[in-house]
Amino acid sequence: WSSLEQGLRGSFIEPYLFQPGLSLRLSGSTWWAQEPIYEYRSSGGRVGLSKDFSRAGVGADRGVRSRISSSLIREYEDYSISESALADPTFREELIALGLDPDTGRGSGTLSALEIDFERSTSLQPLNPRQGYSVSGHVERAGSLLGGSFNYTEVLGEARTYLELGQRFVWANRVRSGTLAGSDAAQIPFHKRYFVGGASSVRGWGRYQVSPLSFAGLPIGGRTMMEVSTEARFGIRGKLNGVAFVDGGNVWLKPWDVQLGDLRWAAGPGLRYDTPIGPMRFD
Repeated sequence: WSSLEQGLRGSFIEPYLFQPGLSLRLSGSTWWAQEPIYEYRSSGGRVGLSKDFSRAGVGADRGVRSRISSSLIREYEDYSISESALADPTFREELIALGLDPDTGRGSGTLSALEIDFERSTSLQPLNPRQGYSVSGHVERAGSLLGGSFNYTEVLGEARTYLELGQRFVWANRVRSGTLAGSDAAQIPFHKRYFVGGASSVRGWGRYQVSPLSFAGLPIGGRTMMEVSTEARFGIRGKLNGVAFVDGGNVWLKPWDVQLGDLRWAAGPGLRYDTPIGPMRFD
């Protein structure tokens, strides 16, 4: 539960399916989220297989984690845009193009999709890494032979690197990009569209502030996004650490459309305090 999201999820996991590292997960959930631009409810289930190739060796192999997983998704989605967006009469045609009812601002349907995820990490410390790298990829295909109300393909990728400079300094870098491909925007759930900005995105911009806008200046999200970040981390005293960061990112309306010259930027300082469950941060 949080001010943005509430939900309930239950899972059954078989961690040893015929061989070590191969696991089965059955899960069901009901979820509700209220974002600045929209709200949505989702209820349904997933069946997933995961293969873990991690090694607990020594030297260069120590702490290397590799995992590939796939899931079959069947969920009912119900979503709507904010009242301020619905009150804009110039937004009516765009609502129709986005698959929303122009009078209520609502959309709904059944999501049937297959997703595949891959992750590889050599960073040793997942919560506060000081060296190594991690790469991850996500592909999600909805509709077509799977049925359902939606038809799209999502491709996402992320890479992070960490370089230790002496005992007190770490240089961290991150790049993340994704696109929602498909011929018809109305076949993509509105809450799947990309928005950038906030504490875990382009810091210095408010949550979801970076996005294509309607004629009245309301964020409507897009189908391609990119985020980049570079951060210098340094020890101050004991468990207290400082950072200096530069973040960039943007969202574009069309699929496969990244224009590096259009990135929005923000820079600033921050503090970190190490706790037993991970660092507490202020930027």
